[in-house]
Amino acid sequence: MTGYAVEFHIPTEHFMSSLTKVSSTTRARHRAWIRRYARGVWRAAIEAGAYRTERFAALAMVQWPGPSIYPAMSCAETLKPVIDAGTDEKLWPDDDNSHCRATVFMEAPGLSAYDVTMWVYIIPVGRIPDMPAWFVSMMPGAKGTLASIELDSETEWLNSNQRNEGPERDEKLARIMAKGYDSWKDRPAVLGDDVMLVAACLCPHPDFPMDSSNSAEDTLAFAACGATLGKLPQKPAVTVSTLSPKLSRPKHHGLEVMALHMPEDIYLPTLLTA
Repeated sequence: MTGYAVEFHIPTEHFMSSLTKVSSTTRARHRAWIRRYARGVWRAAIEAGAYRTERFAALAMVQWPGPSIYPAMSCAETLKPVIDAGTDEKLWPDDDNSHCRATVFMEAPGLSAYDVTMWVYIIPVGRIPDMPAWFVSMMPGAKGTLASIELDSETEWLNSNQRNEGPERDEKLARIMAKGYDSWKDRPAVLGDDVMLVAACLCPHPDFPMDSSNSAEDTLAFAACGATLGKLPQKPAVTVSTLSPKLSRPKHHGLEVMALHMPEDIYLPTLLTA
């Protein structure tokens, strides 16, 4: 699979977390700045040997400038314009799930000396029909649990491309948390610093052109509910966001999260970039 890595330095004043509330105006301004900056970084990467790929998995390793309580997946809101900038520079046709087949989030060790540092690994992949199963298969013998929810596409589902503001967003988060409680309450706990979450989004139509990381807010809220109940760690070691080959009911989206203990001798970035 090999691939290549590109380093980005995002000033804290422009960094966006999927967990924070911002107005649509502020969000658009930060996204535009990040996208402009990232286009320049991708252009330099192309000159250094970065190449076009039709299908890929993106591994984002985030390094915070100080101790952080946020899980690595909270950087999805900042990663989105970085990947969009790669589309602008024609490194891939689009960032929908037929091209960006999965996004993997991890926290890099140490503290960043340059605000927030993100290393983005672009890993070419083949025509893998079931991405969630593919990631789980990398962890032979791993034990864990599966939890799932179904959300009304209009009244409960959060999409980062059509981000709600104020009370509407709060109401959707509350509904996700309520459903998450019912889903996690009877599941066995999967705790520790070796936990990987494989989050698979179910869409109502097979040709829905969705970037699975657009569901980051839903996944974070669902996982936070599991953490509140003592079923999951607050900061999983790895979170994978991808699309399920299964479909949800019409006018609904689904979310399935598999929580696994990773074997001691397995380091996912090594597997992905081997």
